[in-house]
Amino acid sequence: MLTLLVKKPYLCIMRKSIAHFLLAITLMSFTPLREVLKVPNLIYHYVDHIKEDPSMGIFEFFDMHYNHGLVFDEDFAQDMQLPFKTMDQSNTFVCVLDETKMLDFGVSENAILGSSKINTNYVFIIKDAKLNGVFHPPKFS
Repeated sequence: MLTLLVKKPYLCIMRKSIAHFLLAITLMSFTPLREVLKVPNLIYHYVDHIKEDPSMGIFEFFDMHYNHGLVFDEDFAQDMQLPFKTMDQSNTFVCVLDETKMLDFGVSENAILGSSKINTNYVFIIKDAKLNGVFHPPKFS
C-alpha cells in the first residue's frame, strides 16, 4: 500500500514531463519557434559588430542585416545564422480540401425493357455554393 502511494506522484510527474517534451519537439519541428533558439547568435554577432564599430546602435544593426536583403560580405556565413534570416519550409503543413462528391451506382431494373441502368448522378454533400469550391460555371447577371 505504501509503495503505491509513493509511485503515483512520480508517474504524474513523468507523464507531465513526457507531454512537455513532446510538445516542445512538435513546436520546434513544425513552427518557426526554432528561430528563437538562434537569438544567442544574434547577440554574439551584434557584439562582434560593436567591437568593429563602437558607434553602431541596435537599430543600425537590424537595418543592416534585415532591411537590405542578402548582402554578400565577409561575414555572410554568420549573417545567415541569425534568426529569421532564412526560413526552412520543409515541414510546413499543407491541407488541401476538395469538395466531396458521392457517386450513386445503384442499378435499377427496367421491367418493361429488361435492361439495367446505372445511375451516375452526383449527390453533393456540401449544399452551400460558396463552400463547393472556387471554380464555377459562368453566370449571367
